[in-house]
Amino acid sequence: MSSGTFSSEQDPVGALTKISSLFHGLLAGLSEKEQEVMDRLAKLEAEEKQLIDKYQAIKRFSDRLWEVATICEILFNLSDEKKLGELVVNFLARLHPGSRVKFLYANNSRTKMRLIAASGLAAGEQERCAIYPLDCLALKRCKPLIRISPENDAFCSELGEITPRQGYLCVPLMANGMAYGCINMILEAQDSPAPLLDENDLKIIDIFTTYVSLILNNNLLIKTVRKEALTDRLTGLPNRRYALEVLQNEVFRSERYGNVFSLAVLDIDTFKAVNDTYGHDEGDKVLMLIAETANKCLRRVDTVARFGGEEFLAILPQTGIQAAVSVIERFRKTFTRQTFSDYLEAKNVTLSAGLAEFPTDSKDVPTLIKIADERMYKAKREGRNRVVWR
Repeated sequence: MSSGTFSSEQDPVGALTKISSLFHGLLAGLSEKEQEVMDRLAKLEAEEKQLIDKYQAIKRFSDRLWEVATICEILFNLSDEKKLGELVVNFLARLHPGSRVKFLYANNSRTKMRLIAASGLAAGEQERCAIYPLDCLALKRCKPLIRISPENDAFCSELGEITPRQGYLCVPLMANGMAYGCINMILEAQDSPAPLLDENDLKIIDIFTTYVSLILNNNLLIKTVRKEALTDRLTGLPNRRYALEVLQNEVFRSERYGNVFSLAVLDIDTFKAVNDTYGHDEGDKVLMLIAETANKCLRRVDTVARFGGEEFLAILPQTGIQAAVSVIERFRKTFTRQTFSDYLEAKNVTLSAGLAEFPTDSKDVPTLIKIADERMYKAKREGRNRVVWR
């Protein structure tokens, strides 16, 4: 064997050292691979957790959207603002337990707001919000007012003080340029590190309140259309269709509770002569004077409707015929007295009226009207400007 050839027998220590070095190198390589695998596993676990969190967030968002769709289907069938407000408040309070929710609704003239529903409020807090729409910062800005962290210092002075652990959300209810009110939420911070409201929470509230605004707008349009369909344009009084609905409802109510009510048919005497002598504009003024007289002489529960031409129908709930005679006599005298004012050129315009009583005269609506109408014509035949009830 040549002198340059390696032999473990000649250098056993070196051989062991070399084997040990190779072994440690192999171990180091395995450790690096193991660490790389561990790192990749940790990354996969983190990505899996993110995917699970995203899935749960999407599922929660989807479930909330389904809840919004379900509650909105119910809300679309409600015309009573108070019931609608209570459902809206209860829904939001259920979505965000521990929150305090208020629903403020503007009046028809949009000059004031009133609290129609609230949840989670302490005593004395009912009035702690804007009464006038122009004092509501959310309505003035035409966008939600949000404070979900102490760093966000946007604040509405109408709400009163809130603690650092509280946040609030004030959403204006607007549609087609109309302000219907606002929804205010005071939020309490939970023990968990989660924010008071996350991005999906805000989206759900935005979608829901947008639907609420559209529902309020839809209700207003329906009421407007119905009012126009049931109102006489000239006098502003209910028309024949509305009067017949009220009359039928009064029959049902009186039959159920054993009440009486009276019905009067009123007709303007010599109305054609007023039109022929002074013109139709003067005749219109005489007709409008009936509405003014009704406001002065009748109760809110009474109904006066333009039944056709110069004929009017008066319905007096829970009123016997003797009491009704006194009311209609006062109506007749007041109307005639007002025709002497400077408002009219035609003077001393009079009324004739015929009365009928339910159920004494009849229990049937058409028959009641016929009897009152016949008595009104009897008043005409007897000289006009009088009330006939038998």
